[in-house]
Amino acid sequence: MTHTDFALDPDEVRVLLERLQVANDRLTDAWADTGLLTGSRSPACDPASEAYTARLATLFAADRDHLRQRIAFLHDLVAKVGASAGRLSAQDAAAAGDLAG
Repeated sequence: MTHTDFALDPDEVRVLLERLQVANDRLTDAWADTGLLTGSRSPACDPASEAYTARLATLFAADRDHLRQRIAFLHDLVAKVGASAGRLSAQDAAAAGDLAG
C-alpha cells in the first residue's frame, strides 16, 4: 500500500455520510438562527441599548458568514466522500465479477 492507497469500509462510509449530514443540518439550522438574530432591534430607544444591539448584530453577521463557510466545506466533503463511496462500490462490483468469472 502506498501513501495514496487507503481502505474504505462501506459501513463506515455510510455512517460517516450520515454524521456529516447531521452536522450539516445543525449548521444550517444555526445559520438560519443567526439570520433572525442579525435582524434584532433594540427593546429600548435609548442610545446605549441601540449601540449594544447594533454590536450584537455585527457579531451575529460574522457568525453567519463563518457558518456559511463551514456549510460549504461540509457540502464539498460530503460530495467527495460520496464519490469515494461510489468508486468503492464500483471496484467491489468489478472484483466480485472477476471472482465469479
